[in-house]
Order: sequence, then C-alpha cells, then structure tokens
Amino acid sequence: MEVFRVYNPDVVLYMKFFDNENSTQAEDANELRLMMTQDPSNTCVVVIVDETEIVGHSCGYKYPDQDYVWSFNSWVKAGVDKILVQQGFDIIKKWTTEFIGLTEIRCKTSRNPKVMGRAYGWKTHVTIMTLQV
Repeated sequence: MEVFRVYNPDVVLYMKFFDNENSTQAEDANELRLMMTQDPSNTCVVVIVDETEIVGHSCGYKYPDQDYVWSFNSWVKAGVDKILVQQGFDIIKKWTTEFIGLTEIRCKTSRNPKVMGRAYGWKTHVTIMTLQV
C-alpha cells in the first residue's frame, strides 16, 4: 500500500463521501473538486492506495481569514494499518506547518473524542449539541 498527496481533482471520482444534514455526496465531491481546481495551494488531499483501490483518504483546507486548517472527509477502509493512516495524516500536518505556516488543525467528528485523542492526539475544542424538536 502507498500513501501520498494527490493534486488531480479527478480523484474525487474514487473517494468516499457521506450524506449529511447540509449536503449530499455529490455536492461534497463537487465542492472538493472546486477547492482542488480553484484554490489548490490551500487544499491538501491525501490518499492510501492498495494497488488500484483507494482504501483511505483525508483532506485539509485553509479557509480565508482562518488561523487553522480544516480537516474533513477522512475515511479509511476497515483493516487498513493504523501506521498508514498516521502517515497520511502526517502529510497533512507537514503541509499545514511548512506550506501554510499554521500550527492548528481542526475537524468535526461523530467518533468518540476520547478514542480520537488516544489514537491520534486530537483534543476536544468545542462540543456541538443537537436538540430535535
């Protein structure tokens, strides 16, 4: 398996996207394609590839007027070695510090924050709560 940064926006055709309350998979894929095409210097997409299949990916984006990089659309197929996942995220961390010049990455996750902290070093920044009415 290989881990590397990709620059070609066509990669979105092979990535996994998730429906959520704000957008569809197609809208998210299109948004990432636009980021990669129109603002490539502020976009970092990393993939884990097993022969010809993408088995993991994560994205980073530096929004204007923000002092952090936003990490999003991270996914890994079950069974992929955690070392490869860490290598992929190390590429985003290096891009954040060396190319963008920032020292903070943020993300939104539905995963357990304690697990994210133990596994990858994340710390809780804010808590978002939902009330269904």
